Amino acid sequence: MFGRGVSGAFEYGDHSFSFHQQTALKTDSQPENPVIITGVKTLSHPTLITYLESRGIDPAIANQYCKEVSFTIGNKAYFAIGFANRSGGYELRNNWFKGASSPKDITVIDDGHKAAIVLEGFTDFLSLLQLKERQSQSDFIILNSVALAERAVPILKNYPEVFLMLNHDKAGITAAEKLQPAGIGFTDASGFYKGFNDIKEYLAAQKQASLQPQIRRKAPNEISRGIGR
Repeated sequence: MFGRGVSGAFEYGDHSFSFHQQTALKTDSQPENPVIITGVKTLSHPTLITYLESRGIDPAIANQYCKEVSFTIGNKAYFAIGFANRSGGYELRNNWFKGASSPKDITVIDDGHKAAIVLEGFTDFLSLLQLKERQSQSDFIILNSVALAERAVPILKNYPEVFLMLNHDKAGITAAEKLQPAGIGFTDASGFYKGFNDIKEYLAAQKQASLQPQIRRKAPNEISRGIGR
C-alpha cells in the first residue's frame, strides 16, 4: 500500500487504528483573541467520537495520541480534540474549529526506530495509522504547520531513513524544500495517495469506496419495494 522504499518502515502486525457543534472558528492563538486551555482529559465526548468516525478514524487509535481539550476564546467556552506538541501547546480540531493553543511547535513521536515519517498535520498522522495494516517500524514527526519544517531538521539528522508523506500542494512542496538545504536525505513516500491532496483525503475516498458494495446490496430490496423505478 505504501510503495517501494517505505516497506522498511513497517512490519506485519495488527494495529486497529480523533471533534462538536459550535460557532464556526478558525484561528491560532492570537493576542487579541487567545486560546486558553481550561481542561484536558481522556477523549470521550460523543460528538468528538462521531467527528472521528465520520472521517474513517477509529477513536481507539486517536485515544492513544489525543486528548479532549476544553478551552476558551474570549468569554466563550469550547472543546475539541487536542494533539499535544513537544512544547506543551495543542493542535485543536472539531467540526467547526481548526486552531491551536500557544506555544506552537512540532510533535515528535519517538519510539527508538531508525526511520522517521514526516507528516504535515495530526489528522494525516491518524489517517495513516488507520490505513496501515502493519505495526510501525518508524518514528513520526508531525510538523503541525509547514512553517515549522525547519524545526524538524536537527531531529531528522539523527535518522538514516526519512520518509516524507506531505500534501500534494504548494505547502507540501515548500516543506520539502526547507529540508533539502539542510542536507536531509529523504524519500518522497506520498505515491500511495497519488491523485489526492493528502492522506486524510485518500482515507475518505477509501471509506466511500468501501460503502459502495453495501449500497449495491441494498438496491434489489429497494427496487422490490418500488424504489428507483
